[in-house]
Amino acid sequence: MPISRNRKNLNLFIVVIILTLSFSSCYENQEGCLDTNSSNYDVTADIECEDCCTYPTLSLLVAYGLDDTSYNRIDTISNDINIDFVIEDAQIYFSNISLGDGNEEYRIEETFEYSDINGDDQVAIDDIVLVKPTIFRYTLGTFTKSNDYTSLMINLGIPEVIDNAESITVTSDHPLVQAGDSLYINNQNQYVNSWILLRQVGVHDVADTLQIAGTDFTYLFDEIVINQTKGSSLDLSININYKQLIKMIDYNTMSKSAIIDKIGTNLTEAISFNP
Repeated sequence: MPISRNRKNLNLFIVVIILTLSFSSCYENQEGCLDTNSSNYDVTADIECEDCCTYPTLSLLVAYGLDDTSYNRIDTISNDINIDFVIEDAQIYFSNISLGDGNEEYRIEETFEYSDINGDDQVAIDDIVLVKPTIFRYTLGTFTKSNDYTSLMINLGIPEVIDNAESITVTSDHPLVQAGDSLYINNQNQYVNSWILLRQVGVHDVADTLQIAGTDFTYLFDEIVINQTKGSSLDLSININYKQLIKMIDYNTMSKSAIIDKIGTNLTEAISFNP
């Protein structure tokens, strides 16, 4: 007796249901990171994992040089007026680091708390970096944006609101805590933008500690192209030319205060972006 079409359709439906149930019973839900801004976003995951997501970061890569040669703290350096120096150390504060796309400026996500000059609680973006010639990579913090950037801005020194803060809440390894006596003037309650241990050969047996304060300058590198793909970390490469710091410096003819002022001026020309 022929089987009716309805009977055939019913049998086919039952087979499909059985196969579906069989496959479903074998499938296990996949756990993984479901945040599309993360570095380890898992497109195959079904269930959000607990604290497994990692996020892209923004970092500074710093190269230290003497014009076209590398910097070495034991080398004797001749400046543009043929005066010989040894730069035994040089440390510089950077802050307010941002990338622009022509419409907006973007910064890292980490913050810290401080009390302003009036004692009111405030929050600041935690992108303060103390650049030292012994460290080449500085991870600023989480940077989940993804864009093509056309400008980079870096502020020289500590933001004024932090300089005038009554109290600051940061960890013991924070750059503001690392300042010490060389980078903070206690009797003025003021951070310096940078300090340099400088010895003019034939004049000093011990390097002179020079604190450079009050230099208000923002490095703006525009008409550049910086690409960041979604979920990837971003490294920004800059160069510091220490030879520029000693341009036109001469202990034989200049006072210490004049030398400090001149180094402060030189510092504004010593930083460049390396695309």
